[in-house]
Amino acid sequence: MTIRRRLTLYYSATLVGIVVIGIVLMALALWSAVSDGVRQSARATSLEIARALEAGAEPDADLLRIVDDGNVLVVVRDADGAILVETDHAVAGIGADERAGGREVWRDALATGGPVTSSPVKAYVYALPITPTTSTARVVEAWSSYDARGEATLPIGTHIVFIFGALVVVGLIGGFVHVRGALKPVEALALSAETITASDLSRRLPNRGTRDELDRVALSFNGVLGRLEASFAEREEVLARQRRFTSDASHELRTPLASILGYARMLRTWGLTDATTAAEGVAMIEREAIRLVAMTEHLLDLARVDESGSPDRRKRCDLRELTASVAATVRAAFDGGPAISLTAPDQPVLVEVDAVELRRAIGAVLENAARFTPSDGAVRVVTSRVDAWATVVVDDSGPGIPPEHQPHVFNRFYQADSSRATSGSGLGLAIARQAVERQGGWIELSSTEGQGAIFTLWLPATG
Repeated sequence: MTIRRRLTLYYSATLVGIVVIGIVLMALALWSAVSDGVRQSARATSLEIARALEAGAEPDADLLRIVDDGNVLVVVRDADGAILVETDHAVAGIGADERAGGREVWRDALATGGPVTSSPVKAYVYALPITPTTSTARVVEAWSSYDARGEATLPIGTHIVFIFGALVVVGLIGGFVHVRGALKPVEALALSAETITASDLSRRLPNRGTRDELDRVALSFNGVLGRLEASFAEREEVLARQRRFTSDASHELRTPLASILGYARMLRTWGLTDATTAAEGVAMIEREAIRLVAMTEHLLDLARVDESGSPDRRKRCDLRELTASVAATVRAAFDGGPAISLTAPDQPVLVEVDAVELRRAIGAVLENAARFTPSDGAVRVVTSRVDAWATVVVDDSGPGIPPEHQPHVFNRFYQADSSRATSGSGLGLAIARQAVERQGGWIELSSTEGQGAIFTLWLPATG
């Protein structure tokens, strides 16, 4: 069952219940008013006749003319109960059975010397004894009819029922219209929500500006959509990077593998018969295999960088010591290469980083500088602190980087000099930039063609 139907039924049942209770209470109030009116009429009439008789009036038809209530029957009796005079007109609801039911009331009035009441089925009797005078009358009975009074008030009750019935109809129609109007925005929100798909999360639910609960639901839902849209956009960006990375990696790995396969086939078919050709082929296979191993290691480094950098892996360390350790490793790897010198302040340069990840970044920049600097050149590494930042500057005396290549040197698999493609994987600087950015820093490049290149690593300093 829909919410609209449940609300309509609940509202209707509540309204009908309230109206029924109101009608019952009104009926009870009318009955109480009728009963009070019947008793008051009987008492007032009886007292009026009794005062007239005590004042010397005769118990005849002229006496009863002072009674102006046609719903009251008056009976005057003597000491033996004989009727001296009575109303000559019939009163609805007071027949022989009712008169028989109240026939002993006069005797009780005489016996007690005070007013006596009786309530037959459809009437009320008020009997009042009269103080002895020269008159023969001793008891005045006033009979008042419930039926007559009820018939007089029946139009009022009918009108009340009609009014309450009309209120029920109006209330039901109004309730249905109100419930329908109140739930119409819900239907609009549902229809809007149904149009939102995973391929189009830019749509939003309408905000009516009423600041009610439905607006709060719309705002909350729109917030969820915004977060989902951002999450999907981030996921698409990640997937695009992965597809790009996979494509680039496949392309880059294919070249050394093709060289290895080509030289291996050449050696297998005819190259082994010529010692010079065989030596060249083996050397080429070795170089391509070394390049392939280096590229694979760099790819693994990139994967590690993507997964590392979590806050719980960071710790405080001295950037001078970390840089010196990396420089020593690179210097040993490029034995016979350019001279690598270190400059650092006397005071510690403290940073809070993932040491393994930062070591990988500094090593990649240093290896790039050493690889492209002539053996008689020099690479200077300067560690320092500038205000709230710690820096590592790698300054080489290599050929420099042309301006058109500088915006792309941090891209994966990018080789500024295609003639040197076999000397590196094109991943080192990409690894360095990604690692430094995960530590909250960045890398700057400054280079003039023919005058070397300067890479500056900026990291947040602590202490």
